[in-house]
Amino acid sequence: MSELIGEMDFEYATTVADRALKSMSQFSVPATPSNFSVWFNYAIGTSPTLRKTIDILVGNKRKFDASVNRELYTTYIDDKADFVQVPGQLQGVLNNA
Repeated sequence: MSELIGEMDFEYATTVADRALKSMSQFSVPATPSNFSVWFNYAIGTSPTLRKTIDILVGNKRKFDASVNRELYTTYIDDKADFVQVPGQLQGVLNNA
């Protein structure tokens, strides 16, 4: 995924970044580096599971609080994550939504 992102041209990267920031603003997500990474990847569509998870949260009008934002980053972006499973806490949020 990072190779694909690293090879984007300026115009395309700027367009995707703008979409990510607009979405973050729409859902009151603070524009921190980790949150931006999540929403940039959502905007570009590199991870169908990330897109599906955020779409479910949005569809169920869930708030993107610090805990949800951290779980999204840890699950879908953090290079140290060895798995692609939804962690228990985020799974609970999705189940309750």
